[in-house]
Amino acid sequence: MLHQDPFTLASFIAWLEKQPSDKQYDWFNISTCVVRQYLRAKGFEQPRPLSSVFPSLEAYWRVGFTQPWTYGAVLARAREEQENQDAV
Repeated sequence: MLHQDPFTLASFIAWLEKQPSDKQYDWFNISTCVVRQYLRAKGFEQPRPLSSVFPSLEAYWRVGFTQPWTYGAVLARAREEQENQDAV
């Protein structure tokens, strides 16, 4: 079985698709921000910088920081970011 690189936007999206869309996160709390939750679920307690999941620091902020802070909303933003990256 092939394992997907957890430090990609595609892996983050795949994980988000399995989460409750109405679940909320607090971007300003390092313990509960959505990216930290994702990396913990992947087994990384002390991971690389949280932004390492994204193609750029700007993408990290666009996807995670923009409100509303629900898993469904961040999933939609992550998909849009992925589409934009694929178009380049």
